Amino acid sequence: MSKSLIIAEKPSVAQDIVRALTPGSGKFDKHEDHFENERWVVTSAIAKGNVNDIDTHAAELAPGVLAVVTHKNAGRLGQGDRNIAALL
Repeated sequence: MSKSLIIAEKPSVAQDIVRALTPGSGKFDKHEDHFENERWVVTSAIAKGNVNDIDTHAAELAPGVLAVVTHKNAGRLGQGDRNIAALL
């Protein structure tokens, strides 16, 4: 069985994601730099590497998910005091 990878912006967000996923997908084991269970690997950093593809299909089908936002559907950044993108 393959696992899905979730990359969070920082460790505290990775912990929040694990808390949200635990009721539906089981307990996570905590490792030095990531969390892992039978279905998911949740981390908060890639020291060096290239992301070639992101398969969002499983995330889109997960209960309670309203949207999965990536560069493909976020829209262009707006002009102004802050860079913002329309999410939904």
